[in-house]
Amino acid sequence: MTGALTVIINRLLKAIRSVGQLIAATVATTLLVTGATSDGKLALLIPAELFKESYLRMGLDTKNLSRTVKDVGTVTEPLLPWTSAGVYMASTLEVSTLDLVPWAIQCYAAIFFALIYGFTGFGIARLPPVARTAPQGLNPL
Repeated sequence: MTGALTVIINRLLKAIRSVGQLIAATVATTLLVTGATSDGKLALLIPAELFKESYLRMGLDTKNLSRTVKDVGTVTEPLLPWTSAGVYMASTLEVSTLDLVPWAIQCYAAIFFALIYGFTGFGIARLPPVARTAPQGLNPL
């Protein structure tokens, strides 16, 4: 592993100043990984590992991270025609994946709700002050 993704994420994290920006970065990274790998499972694992320490440093419970990557990675996969979920949906329903977009509101509404939660603070779980530092020995990727 070259660690290139870690370098890119670390540069991105230097510009992040708020919870909303961190959630937005998580959303963007999850979408990018889903599109690039065509695999929803990797879209859950890679961003979760890359952002875990950042969530802890900002005093956020990691269930926020889990919810965000699930909201984005799992439900948007069927909208991408080159993923296995997209191929399955298109072949089963005999409708182009992009023709499903207006009707698959749940698939993209979750992204908007994740962003609303992040920028308003509604539904964001915070850690108690004692648990806000990342445990020693955590080494993301």
